[in-house]
Amino acid sequence: MHYKFELGLDRVASNDRPDFMPWEIDEYLNDAIWIFLKERYSIDRNKNGFEVNQLVISELSNLHIKSPELQPSVTPLNLNNGVYEVPLNLLGDNINGQYFRYLFLTKAEATISKNNCTHKVRVKFYQTDDRKNTFDEPDFDWKIVHGSFGRSNFITTPVESGIIADSMDVTSNIIDDPNLITERLNNDQLQSIFLDTNNSDGESQFEIIDVCVSYIKYPNRVFIGGYDHIDKHSTLSTAQIHCDIDEGFHPEIIKIAVALAKRDILSLPEQISSQNNNQNN
Repeated sequence: MHYKFELGLDRVASNDRPDFMPWEIDEYLNDAIWIFLKERYSIDRNKNGFEVNQLVISELSNLHIKSPELQPSVTPLNLNNGVYEVPLNLLGDNINGQYFRYLFLTKAEATISKNNCTHKVRVKFYQTDDRKNTFDEPDFDWKIVHGSFGRSNFITTPVESGIIADSMDVTSNIIDDPNLITERLNNDQLQSIFLDTNNSDGESQFEIIDVCVSYIKYPNRVFIGGYDHIDKHSTLSTAQIHCDIDEGFHPEIIKIAVALAKRDILSLPEQISSQNNNQNN
């Protein structure tokens, strides 16, 4: 991918400008991977999901973690008010030595229980301001459970300031321990799915035993090696990290990365010319 990136810029042999450093090329490739992923996931404007044709399915299949096929079911937290919480950081945790980070939901199913009977139910996601009625409220017999996304109950206290304390609502500390070399950001612990079992009268209709969540995971952060990455997860001696999107789609990713680089290094007339050539191609 590095070689083809440089080839795409016609810079392998020309040396007309200083070459990009390896970490710069990695960043362009990683930005391109994110653009590739997000465009494919949202390609269906009718919101029918990303699996609208075989091409898009194949483009994202390596990132699609299905449950229970790969991702085991998780046990939700009972908040004791008819509502259950599924912290999304529970997903992808040491699955046969593998770790996946949740990015986009593709499907959620819950096992619900009442009077020693159980059902497997597709979670129906609804807006918080939607009103429940007899036809769509949570119900065991009709196999309806409501779901919504929100901030998890994970606690993030404010960053302390000895000067002023009137802006603590925008200073939550999401670093676990800034004094350690192993510090990490807790962004992945801040989002949850909340499952509602209450009818329109606020009465819980059933219990939730477990939940199967299928999702698109975070893509690999590619790393050619030989330097210390700023996120501290890769160092001079760390092995290379390769793109985990199927190799058949790497040319599209490289084209995006090259376009991003040209935008940064070319003058405006050169950018327009390059864009016209890309459109013609």
